[in-house]
Amino acid sequence: MVSWVFYSEYAASAKIRCSKENHKTMVNYTTEVVTLCKLTSTVRLLDKNGNTVSRDCSDGTNLWDNYMREHFIGSRFSNCYKSSQQMPKGVTRPPTEEGVTHYYGDGIKSILIQTCFKLPCSISSSPPTAKHDVVYWTP
Repeated sequence: MVSWVFYSEYAASAKIRCSKENHKTMVNYTTEVVTLCKLTSTVRLLDKNGNTVSRDCSDGTNLWDNYMREHFIGSRFSNCYKSSQQMPKGVTRPPTEEGVTHYYGDGIKSILIQTCFKLPCSISSSPPTAKHDVVYWTP
């Protein structure tokens, strides 16, 4: 019985770490792409099928949020709690499901990335069980 409890706690902790790492990777890579767009007019990303495509840096956030979501899906990002669920989702409200990341552009200058690590999803709990980051689209 003790080994089952230990394994359950270990598995739960691994899913939380995996969700946090997915979030961090999405924020960091999005920031890298913004920087690349400051230096060049196009960036090569993956489409949702994993094929390399060129994306125009002058396109607005209403297109770039989709380009980046497709890139992460094409890179095989998935929910750490449900591996069959591709991530991130293009939803404007905060996620309410463990392991889910919502990734969307505001249509102006911001891309918002929100991830739920553990239920209940809250950025204000102690410790936080969700994370919300903004990457400013300023190429």
